[in-house]
Amino acid sequence: MSDKDLILKKLSKLSKEKQERVINFIDFLSSKDIETQLHEEDLDWSKFSLTQAMTGMENEADLYSLNDLKEVYK
Repeated sequence: MSDKDLILKKLSKLSKEKQERVINFIDFLSSKDIETQLHEEDLDWSKFSLTQAMTGMENEADLYSLNDLKEVYK
């Protein structure tokens, strides 16, 4: 028996009220998956954006040196 069949079999034995609670729980789990996926996509875009913004900076001339500091901390 597949997981789907087992779930349907057990679900059919529950009262209508409990079936609705199971449906709500399934919706909750699905929404969490979507939120996680969207959060991961946001992180991916943030990393991409930062990478693009930083591209080529290693080749730029330094604007300041240690001599530009008023105080040197040791």
